[in-house]
Amino acid sequence: VGHAMSEPPQTPREYAYVSITGPGLHQAITGCLGFEPSEAGNVGDPNPKTGRPYRHLTWRMLSGLDDTHAMSEHISSLLLTFGQRSR
Repeated sequence: VGHAMSEPPQTPREYAYVSITGPGLHQAITGCLGFEPSEAGNVGDPNPKTGRPYRHLTWRMLSGLDDTHAMSEHISSLLLTFGQRSR
């Protein structure tokens, strides 16, 4: 049985990711950028987190860091990922 949290987390939590949504296929975004996303789905594909179908394409690149890292580290990681891979 799950329990609701009665208090906020004991440590700050920060995260960042790049998310692209819209019509079309996530494979088109991957083709334009030249690298694979962390998560992706097309209209009608089941969302692995919820089981419900996506209502639009979803293309998401996570920073690769957990939520205890500073926001600046998440952003640096994403910029590095996009800078290295999209050339």
